[in-house]
Amino acid sequence: PYSRFYVGAAAMLRDGTIVVGNNQENVAYPSGLCAERIALFHAGASYPEIPVVALAVVALKDGVFQKSISPCGACRQVMLETEQRYGNPVRVLMCGSDKTIVIPSVKDLLPFSFSGMSHTFSGNSSVSLVLVLYFQMSTSTYIWAFSKPTTTTFVPFSMKPDPETL
Repeated sequence: PYSRFYVGAAAMLRDGTIVVGNNQENVAYPSGLCAERIALFHAGASYPEIPVVALAVVALKDGVFQKSISPCGACRQVMLETEQRYGNPVRVLMCGSDKTIVIPSVKDLLPFSFSGMSHTFSGNSSVSLVLVLYFQMSTSTYIWAFSKPTTTTFVPFSMKPDPETL
């Protein structure tokens, strides 16, 4: 990689198969891809019926084993969807020179994830969450208020609310 920051990932499948990936960088920055996604996409393409049960991530810089690193947000979303696809937790091992951090499920790395299929938040339902979004449409403003991770309330208003009070 251009950065000389080498990341490797290994996905373990339920049958014991290990599928590996490494970060791919490109001078057109967004064209690169993280090691975690490469390993998971490779596993999904090569072994689509075998669930991923664990994913280990490690980094090297200038040939030196680095401290534990955490997957980026995009990788966390792909990891979560892999977990949901197979209906079983994927254990995440963030391996480093200082320690190995073991996360029992990707849900623990992305507790307030968005699911495009259900249009609800997943995560700990005991957490009180208030999220308000609004947009102007014609002469009315519409507000969606999420008072709990699993409920949605749609409330139309005839006047635009003050963003400072939201």
